[in-house]
Amino acid sequence: MIRLPLDKIIRLRVVGIITKEVHGRDVIERLIKTQTMDIQSFEWQMQLRFYWERHEQNEDCIIRQTITKFTYNYEYLGCTSRLVISPLTDRCYITLTTALHLFRGGSSKGPAGTGKTETIKDLGKIFAIYVVVQNCSESLDYKSMGRMFSGFAQ
Repeated sequence: MIRLPLDKIIRLRVVGIITKEVHGRDVIERLIKTQTMDIQSFEWQMQLRFYWERHEQNEDCIIRQTITKFTYNYEYLGCTSRLVISPLTDRCYITLTTALHLFRGGSSKGPAGTGKTETIKDLGKIFAIYVVVQNCSESLDYKSMGRMFSGFAQ
């Protein structure tokens, strides 16, 4: 199907589904290899998991990973390309979700072009949160930052 002539949106959907399925296959292989049988096992807890939970009179989609719990935000972000999820991406997600859970920030560090920004943007897509990227430089002063934060607050 991927080799057939498809329009751009359908191709993005198909590639996204294949990417997620390959990651799912890798996770299942790792769980089998480590003989993970308990839901309290770290191998299971480290996975980003989605649950449909009931809270009193309403229901909501909840995202869990390790000790963290987030509510899915339902922000439609369009059909965009997805990041290939590697074990390094999984570790980055664990670090960032734990930092968010503890009301802390996260800063990815590494050489240019290695996917740091894309990893953070992809985590935003998973949570259905619109992510704004601001590349900082010496020309970015406090007034510009103030205008940017003022815009965020509105």
